[in-house]
Amino acid sequence: MGESADLFGWQDGGPGSPEVSAGFLSGLLGITDRRVQQLAAQGVLPKASRGRYPMAGCVRAYVQFLQNTNGDQEIDPERLDPFRARAYWQSKQEELKWREAAGELMDARDVEAEFARVFALIDRELSTLPDMLERRTGLPGPAIQLVEDVLDSIREALYLKLTEDPNGVDDKG
Repeated sequence: MGESADLFGWQDGGPGSPEVSAGFLSGLLGITDRRVQQLAAQGVLPKASRGRYPMAGCVRAYVQFLQNTNGDQEIDPERLDPFRARAYWQSKQEELKWREAAGELMDARDVEAEFARVFALIDRELSTLPDMLERRTGLPGPAIQLVEDVLDSIREALYLKLTEDPNGVDDKG
């Protein structure tokens, strides 16, 4: 550490390092109390005890945090030390669990199954269209065949669109 830390005798976690509240620390760092708590939960800021923070350690950690961000307050986990990187990924995992519990996220397999169910319903209803047109309007056979051909073309086009790679890579052969 530099001479300034020694000047006050405030080594990280060492004796004499003042412990401060989230309110005091937020005023010192120019952020909200909630942001202090978030950064502590992410492992960015050290905590001394419940609601108390080592002032010198937090100032150094916050400066390091600002140096490790991409300018948009997004943490670059590759630039964190292993302890903080682990805390970062744990907080991200907890965030995903919370968002899933809140209904903001769904398992991709569930979404795929629901789309398959909806498409099957649409397909089943469209399959009845030629018979319905024949009974209700008395369309002749060639017109009904045209409707069936158009529906088949639409189904095939939809299938191709749904199975093509969005990156344009052909994985069928």
